[in-house]
Amino acid sequence: TGLSISGSLDISDDFSLELSSGSVNTTISGIKVQLDQTDVGAGYNTKFGDTTDLKVFVVRVNQTLTASWNGYVAQADGTSTAYGASVKTELTDNVDGLLGFRKSTESGATVSTMFGVSVGVSDSMDLTVSSSGNSTVKSTAIGLRYNF
Repeated sequence: TGLSISGSLDISDDFSLELSSGSVNTTISGIKVQLDQTDVGAGYNTKFGDTTDLKVFVVRVNQTLTASWNGYVAQADGTSTAYGASVKTELTDNVDGLLGFRKSTESGATVSTMFGVSVGVSDSMDLTVSSSGNSTVKSTAIGLRYNF
């Protein structure tokens, strides 16, 4: 379980500022695990026709992992750079589909893939469902996106 917020701020027709922050809290085999992550970076957008967009990005990732069990606490901090791309296409007037990947520059890091669908519920609000993961970690998210 966790909470995340992310956004993309267009600074021109082609370039954007990418921001993301998230936190996950769970218990695995009696060990409480908390992961906090913040991403800051830049993206480049290009259009393929009227309904399809490609975005490539690079972000700086800061993470803090805390594990606690039976009064003992361990914490590790780390930073890395990640890059990736996503393709968003308009499936109907109200439904968009998204496919993407992300790779960290850390040695041993695997490629994460992502699939998502968003459905417009008002002029400025979308309901989103996405699934992402790699061979180690998988996540499913349901959320609201506000477009302004």
